[in-house]
Amino acid sequence: MSNKKNKTKKKNSSFELLGIVDKIGVNALQLNTKSESGYNYSRINVGVNCGEKHGTVYLDGMDGYSVNKETGDPIRTIYCHGKTNDGKDDFTERLEIDWADRKDEDILKDVGNMNFITVALEKETSDELIYNKFLCLYDAITYVKENLKEKMIIKVRGKITYNPYDKQANEKFEPTSIILQEKNKNNEPITKNDFYARFTQTVLLNKNSKGDYDDEKGAFNINGYVVEYIGKYKNVEYKNYFVMPKEFEYKISKDNDFRYLKLANKLFEVDEDITATTFEGEIITEGETIQATYEDLPDDIKEYVDDGILDLEEVLDSYATNGSTKRRMVIVKPTTRMIKNDDGTTRMVILSDKKAYKEEDLVDFFSIIQNENETEEQEKSIEKTVEKATNPEEDAEYLDMLKELGLDA
Repeated sequence: MSNKKNKTKKKNSSFELLGIVDKIGVNALQLNTKSESGYNYSRINVGVNCGEKHGTVYLDGMDGYSVNKETGDPIRTIYCHGKTNDGKDDFTERLEIDWADRKDEDILKDVGNMNFITVALEKETSDELIYNKFLCLYDAITYVKENLKEKMIIKVRGKITYNPYDKQANEKFEPTSIILQEKNKNNEPITKNDFYARFTQTVLLNKNSKGDYDDEKGAFNINGYVVEYIGKYKNVEYKNYFVMPKEFEYKISKDNDFRYLKLANKLFEVDEDITATTFEGEIITEGETIQATYEDLPDDIKEYVDDGILDLEEVLDSYATNGSTKRRMVIVKPTTRMIKNDDGTTRMVILSDKKAYKEEDLVDFFSIIQNENETEEQEKSIEKTVEKATNPEEDAEYLDMLKELGLDA
């Protein structure tokens, strides 16, 4: 496989949860585990119960470093970005920080805020939360291990990453912020009615994406694509961004006004080319849980098991709590943003590009791995996804419909 860099870059792919910490199993927070291959890692696999509607969503992440076999010293360079003089994140300034310097305050003062993982699970005597920032998930997991308790109510934000699994993109929720919560937005004690699990995701759509209406679920099946970086898969290095198919749902009621169907057509019907639209939605986890098997594991975890980095028995024990659950990614509405017009006024637009790609530009990762002798043409890059405003008149028509239906909040 060619190591030529793909031009496609991952866009919006994030989540936010509010829920109560489930039982913390013996392997839910593993610290400084040493593998025979010389890799030291910590891992989080903690369930957050987000209420009856959303079920339990698992925070899943692993981070660590390699070790010099001769000296025993850690080996890792942390890649991040800097910040401007006024404190804003500067993505054009690339920084490389040695593992030994990851806690050096003189170095960290120049690092952009979005690089850090924020955790607040303790309070001062003044009842104010103590906020801790970590450059690496490895150190954040250590703090979480010491301070996270069962039955705590927490708000979690993070990034969604995708692994290839059974010809679909399988999502994983890696935390970047874990904050203790006691009051809701009305400054009242939080109850289960306040719990939620939400996502924001840029989805690629083609003319076949809008599927049939499922009467049982009360939703259209949406066959979209997501973009993800694939570093290594089944011991083959790719180090590129690829698209992978991902199933979503768009929940609407047939019993309501015909405008709901018109909304579905406007959002998901594509005449030609590839549309890239950013959506907001709900994460719904349902189904009975049973003991996981090796085949249930994501491919990246399988590789760690195969390489001796992770112990299979311990991994299966961790995944037993969510081994057979069915997760649904239910789209609620497109993401909107206010932009300035040439005359200085502002207007709201939908984050959608109706001509993001040509159909032939999309390189499905699973089509790559089906043929070990793929050509350079099959490996060509997809152009970088750029969020553009749709036609202003179309946006205005859509937003008016949302307002009439009470869905513009």
